[in-house]
Amino acid sequence: MRVLLLGGFGMLGSEVALRMPDAERPTVSEFDVSNPEHVARVAVEKYSLVINCAAYTAVDKAETEPDAAFATNALGPGLLARACSMAGSPLIHISTDYVFDGTKSSPYVESDPTNPICEYGDSKLAGEEGIRAATSAYWILRTSWLFGPFGQCFPRAILKRAREGGPLKVVSDQVGCPTPTALVATTIANLAATIADSSSTAEYGTYHVCGNEVMTWHQFAKRVLAVAGVDVDVQAITTEDWPTPARRPKYSVLDSTKAHRAGIVPEINLDDELLRCLESWD
Repeated sequence: MRVLLLGGFGMLGSEVALRMPDAERPTVSEFDVSNPEHVARVAVEKYSLVINCAAYTAVDKAETEPDAAFATNALGPGLLARACSMAGSPLIHISTDYVFDGTKSSPYVESDPTNPICEYGDSKLAGEEGIRAATSAYWILRTSWLFGPFGQCFPRAILKRAREGGPLKVVSDQVGCPTPTALVATTIANLAATIADSSSTAEYGTYHVCGNEVMTWHQFAKRVLAVAGVDVDVQAITTEDWPTPARRPKYSVLDSTKAHRAGIVPEINLDDELLRCLESWD
């Protein structure tokens, strides 16, 4: 198989590369998903699989840079999907819980109506729509609250602040599912394996892929510190106490039953993955 991994040096892409070391992994300067000339290569090369982990992820910054967010998160995936369709290459694309508005009180399933409440969410939803309009051979994986050993993430920031002795105030009225990058990366590798074995190819479509524990950011912060053995008080605050440029969904729990039934999601322990991150960061 010839696999193209885009965004392969980011937090998630680096994890995917560990599982798929033979994948072609260009840098952003070598392959920008929003550059039509770069994307046109996909139609010529005819990869066995294209994996798109490239994304504009600065949620708050997107409020003042919507064009930049839409270039990478909306225009790019649409261009990529059209090129993949021309080449006959399946596409795996990473999306987000931010396509929902957070007003539901039970876990979101794939068929629930979308209604993003920030520019970042708008751009990611537009990317999903561009893919669906261009090709039928896609897997869109929506995930949430990603963390891992590569790059910056919430647990790493919390731990750094705690060790610096700074006061910790964390929002306690936003609920979601912390998701290790290892879980999503393994899911991607599992999907790639189904291509190699055509008799077991998972059905194309949209899947929710996230951790199996539900908690608030405040609870997650306390969990991180407990695993790290750091005894620091964490004050619970509300979203209104910590205003940000971008609105976040207050409830963004994703139901990953569909992905589990397809047999593509591994069982991964949250504490074990936090410990793996701590070993990498120390």
